[in-house]
Amino acid sequence: GVTHTWDGIQHELNCCGTEEYQDWSNVTFSSGSDVPDSCCLSDVVGCGLGVLSLPQSEAAMKIHTEGCLDIFSVKIKSNIGAVGGLGIVIGFLQLIGMIFALYLANTIKKEYETV
Repeated sequence: GVTHTWDGIQHELNCCGTEEYQDWSNVTFSSGSDVPDSCCLSDVVGCGLGVLSLPQSEAAMKIHTEGCLDIFSVKIKSNIGAVGGLGIVIGFLQLIGMIFALYLANTIKKEYETV
């Protein structure tokens, strides 16, 4: 679900939270002092426990402190050509599908009228 998706995003983009790692202080999961283990610099179970109660300089030695939104935005902007091209291709395929559907409906209608 959502937890697995966030863990994947944070692990792949080397980030934590939306804008910063402190975002995790406002969720019920963290008890106000924990971040997900997917924020950690190393893959160790429980490494995110108590991180929110540490000063930022100490937290930066254990977890990624930068938020995912900025990193994700940069990745999208750097790949905007591919994203836009993919959108155009998908739209074109949808249009072709609609044309074939109209042709099929028209053919069926003509066959039905001749019977």
